[in-house]
Amino acid sequence: MLAGLVTLIFLLLGLYPWLSYQQIPRDLVSQPIKPCGTSPSEARRLGCQFDPMEYSWLPPPCYDAELVEDYLRLLERKTLNFYAKPDNDSVANIVPLAEILAGEHHTVYMTWDQHQEHCAYMFRKLHGALDAGGPVDGYIWAYKHTQHCLVILFDRSSDLVGLD
Repeated sequence: MLAGLVTLIFLLLGLYPWLSYQQIPRDLVSQPIKPCGTSPSEARRLGCQFDPMEYSWLPPPCYDAELVEDYLRLLERKTLNFYAKPDNDSVANIVPLAEILAGEHHTVYMTWDQHQEHCAYMFRKLHGALDAGGPVDGYIWAYKHTQHCLVILFDRSSDLVGLD
């Protein structure tokens, strides 16, 4: 009797992961769209918002305002900055946060620590979108970016040349 009960418990525990598994609906991931246009002015006109951590314009369903606010508080607390030129973290090279949030700069640079924060943010955003059943933008969905972030988070000695 006890052996049968123990077997049943182990069977149920073994089935739990299988029973709780959820497949991502194909229509959630197979609709490549570019709803924010090709310029900041077009993105604004289309109602898109700029995500400074992704450094891209996103349609409202893909924009996580709470996560962006968390990141902005982190920027202030850690005094993290964006820079106009690579390998030049002088004060004169800092791009003001107001300019970053306007989404007008095509390219900016960040420190290694900030790059790690970006990767943690992206993993958090991907997981949150999947957990909520919401849309996932192409930037965080790209497996190449996940591979890149794993290098950033766990292999500081790696050469970053050629990594996007």
